[in-house]
Amino acid sequence: GTQSGLYRVRWVGGTTPPPAQGTFERQDPALKLRKQLEDLACPQALALSSLGHADRFVRYAARLALERKPIAEWQAAVRTATSPLARAEGWLARARVDAEASAPELAEQIAGLDFSAATSEIRWLALRSAMLTWMRAPNHHETQRALLTAPVSAWLPSGDALLDREMSALLVAMNAPGLPQRFMEKLRSSAYNEEKLHYALLLRLVESGWTRDLRVEYLNWVRAARGLPGGFSLAGFYEAIEREAFARMSESEAEAVRTILPPVATVAQYAPAEPRAFVRAWTTTESAAALEVAGAPDLARGERLFEAVGCVQCHRVNGKGGSVGPDLSAVGSRFGRRDLLEAILEPQKVVSDQYPLAPMPIGLANTLQAAELRDLISWLEDRVAQ
Repeated sequence: GTQSGLYRVRWVGGTTPPPAQGTFERQDPALKLRKQLEDLACPQALALSSLGHADRFVRYAARLALERKPIAEWQAAVRTATSPLARAEGWLARARVDAEASAPELAEQIAGLDFSAATSEIRWLALRSAMLTWMRAPNHHETQRALLTAPVSAWLPSGDALLDREMSALLVAMNAPGLPQRFMEKLRSSAYNEEKLHYALLLRLVESGWTRDLRVEYLNWVRAARGLPGGFSLAGFYEAIEREAFARMSESEAEAVRTILPPVATVAQYAPAEPRAFVRAWTTTESAAALEVAGAPDLARGERLFEAVGCVQCHRVNGKGGSVGPDLSAVGSRFGRRDLLEAILEPQKVVSDQYPLAPMPIGLANTLQAAELRDLISWLEDRVAQ
């Protein structure tokens, strides 16, 4: 289905929308506190006392208030904060302000985290602090690697798929042992192609822990995945993954693996458009009027016409179709009738940056009778987000 889209929202309840009744109008205590923390003259004591607040936006404002002040004035206080959440926010503040000086101590404290008892917020703060110090304090990589590799490895799996993805990325950066076998298990067992792609992307950067069988299995998956339905750029991404994976092998190993791999899978092909007689050269204005033909639209015929006139060759709906053009799985949620007509009859008028060549030919609808055009457009309008 469609992963993202631009949605048009309009008020339909009358001529004048009702006044907004959001948080800013209510002025609740958390908002008032946040505004105090955002003041450049915010007292340091207020920021420290708010660092463990239940509201994440208050915590964020409190942390930024501390970061605006010299670290020597507050780092001792965050080290000894009674709230575990405040201490974790303090880790991130120190990593952001002075990662080079703080990296060894932060690595030791994060390594000592009782991960099983930590809340999701604390887990994410610990991970982000570790990642930030790794990026900003390269002189301490050996210390960080020695202290963090084992505990972060033990935290997987955490039960949070997104957290696992980011922890896995950190382990790759730290060159943790045993990653090819662990990540290949994800490729074998995950029910989601998006998750598989993430681990395939990480595996291209892993340099140690490979066996030839694991390399072949991994690259077999990458080559097979290039034949899966996806966006216009997806096949190129898989090619880049394979290219970078080979770049990390010795010449002899790369040659041995290439001789074992099968050919690249091809994208599924669909039957060509049926030969149809010319009816008329539809314009957007004429077709909009013609859609008002009597009778209820035949959605089943609209679906058949989507294939018969060749739309399915380039556009996917619910996983079926080509990937040259945009995914139309939820097109009815994003565009009105006139927009759809313009896209079909005047494909060069508005072209997405993702599809700069706009290869869609003009005149595809010129073989349709008015009732057929109505059925096709109605079927597309019925494709809404689930």
